[in-house]
Amino acid sequence: MSKTYVLDAGALLALFQQGQGFARVNRLLKEALQENHSILMSAVNWGEAYGVILRIRGEASAQQIKLNLAGAGVKLVSVTPDMAVEAAHLKVNYQLSYADSFAAALAIANHAVLVTADSDFQKVARRVSISWLRRP
Repeated sequence: MSKTYVLDAGALLALFQQGQGFARVNRLLKEALQENHSILMSAVNWGEAYGVILRIRGEASAQQIKLNLAGAGVKLVSVTPDMAVEAAHLKVNYQLSYADSFAAALAIANHAVLVTADSDFQKVARRVSISWLRRP
């Protein structure tokens, strides 16, 4: 049975920086290709991660990581007006950061598992299935 996963910026950065959760995200990407699972990432969360990569490693590395994501089957999802409204509701109702609310909205819209290490997502754990990279 095919599953859908949503990466937040922290999950991607764990992979990029080989930080806590690196092995889990790496394994998930490999399994997704082998088992035909979908992996999504909001353009907002990609922009958040891109900014960190840009600051640490520069433009060329950030562009290379974008290419690597596409090669690994990660689909960057543009924000629609409906998703922006859902994200606003999540931000207000659950006191999530603006960027985090887009990851949660994408997961909800796609009945997906959100992959994160960010304990702020505990606030929406009743609405979103979460795969924790580390226990909050």
